[in-house]
Amino acid sequence: MELFTMSEALQAVGISPPPGRGEVSVFCPNCDRDQRGRKHLCISMRTGVFNCPRCGVHGGVLGLYGLFRDCDNKTAIRELIAWRNGGGTVQATPE
Repeated sequence: MELFTMSEALQAVGISPPPGRGEVSVFCPNCDRDQRGRKHLCISMRTGVFNCPRCGVHGGVLGLYGLFRDCDNKTAIRELIAWRNGGGTVQATPE
Protein backbone atom coordinates (compact mmCIF):
# COMPACT_ATOMS: atom_id res chain seq x y z
CA MET A 1 0.00 0.00 0.00
CA GLU A 2 1.33 3.41 -0.94
CA LEU A 3 1.54 6.18 1.62
CA PHE A 4 0.48 8.92 -0.81
CA THR A 5 -1.10 8.91 -4.25
CA MET A 6 0.24 10.67 -7.31
CA SER A 7 -2.94 12.75 -7.28
CA GLU A 8 -2.16 13.98 -3.76
CA ALA A 9 1.42 14.87 -4.68
CA LEU A 10 0.24 16.84 -7.71
CA GLN A 11 -2.41 18.69 -5.73
CA ALA A 12 0.09 19.52 -2.99
CA VAL A 13 2.37 21.29 -5.47
CA GLY A 14 -0.53 23.10 -7.14
CA ILE A 15 -1.04 20.95 -10.27
CA SER A 16 -4.52 19.73 -11.15
CA PRO A 17 -4.45 15.96 -11.62
CA PRO A 18 -6.11 14.58 -14.75
CA PRO A 19 -9.52 12.97 -14.40
CA GLY A 20 -9.46 9.24 -13.81
CA ARG A 21 -6.22 7.31 -13.99
CA GLY A 22 -4.78 8.86 -17.14
CA GLU A 23 -1.58 10.70 -17.83
CA VAL A 24 -0.65 14.35 -17.70
CA SER A 25 2.30 16.25 -19.15
CA VAL A 26 3.68 19.27 -17.32
CA PHE A 27 6.76 21.45 -17.54
CA CYS A 28 9.71 19.62 -16.01
CA PRO A 29 11.17 21.68 -13.15
CA ASN A 30 14.54 20.15 -13.99
CA CYS A 31 14.82 21.02 -17.70
CA ASP A 32 11.78 23.13 -18.74
CA ARG A 33 12.56 26.06 -16.45
CA ASP A 34 11.64 28.67 -19.06
CA GLN A 35 8.18 27.03 -19.32
CA ARG A 36 7.96 27.55 -23.06
CA GLY A 37 7.29 25.02 -25.75
CA ARG A 38 6.65 21.36 -25.09
CA LYS A 39 5.87 20.00 -21.63
CA HIS A 40 8.32 17.13 -21.15
CA LEU A 41 7.48 15.63 -17.75
CA CYS A 42 4.98 12.79 -18.24
CA ILE A 43 3.12 11.66 -15.11
CA SER A 44 1.11 8.44 -15.06
CA MET A 45 -1.71 8.32 -12.56
CA ARG A 46 -2.29 4.63 -13.29
CA THR A 47 1.22 3.46 -12.48
CA GLY A 48 2.21 6.24 -10.06
CA VAL A 49 5.45 7.07 -11.85
CA PHE A 50 6.87 10.00 -13.80
CA ASN A 51 9.50 10.34 -16.50
CA CYS A 52 11.11 13.14 -18.47
CA PRO A 53 12.51 11.90 -21.78
CA ARG A 54 14.44 15.15 -22.18
CA CYS A 55 16.59 15.11 -19.02
CA GLY A 56 15.99 11.54 -17.82
CA VAL A 57 14.59 12.35 -14.37
CA HIS A 58 12.13 9.67 -13.22
CA GLY A 59 10.61 8.14 -10.11
CA GLY A 60 7.52 7.66 -8.02
CA VAL A 61 5.21 9.77 -5.89
CA LEU A 62 7.76 11.01 -3.35
CA GLY A 63 10.31 11.61 -6.09
CA LEU A 64 7.83 13.77 -7.99
CA TYR A 65 7.02 15.83 -4.93
CA GLY A 66 10.73 16.17 -4.15
CA LEU A 67 11.46 17.26 -7.71
CA PHE A 68 9.01 20.15 -7.48
CA ARG A 69 9.94 21.09 -3.90
CA ASP A 70 13.68 20.34 -4.14
CA CYS A 71 13.67 18.09 -1.08
CA ASP A 72 14.54 14.53 -0.07
CA ASN A 73 12.01 11.74 0.60
CA LYS A 74 12.02 12.25 4.37
CA THR A 75 11.14 15.93 3.97
CA ALA A 76 8.59 15.06 1.27
CA ILE A 77 6.79 12.67 3.63
CA ARG A 78 6.75 15.23 6.43
CA GLU A 79 5.45 18.00 4.14
CA LEU A 80 2.82 15.78 2.51
CA ILE A 81 1.52 14.69 5.92
CA ALA A 82 1.26 18.35 6.95
CA TRP A 83 -0.45 19.17 3.64
CA ARG A 84 -2.88 16.30 4.04
CA ASN A 85 -3.76 17.42 7.57
CA GLY A 86 -4.10 21.10 6.65
CA GLY A 87 -5.07 20.96 3.00
CA GLY A 88 -4.16 23.64 0.51
CA THR A 89 -0.98 24.00 -1.51
CA VAL A 90 2.46 23.68 0.05
CA GLN A 91 4.29 27.00 0.06
CA ALA A 92 6.88 27.42 -2.67
CA THR A 93 10.54 27.12 -1.72
CA PRO A 94 12.17 30.56 -1.52
CA GLU A 95 14.74 31.18 -4.26
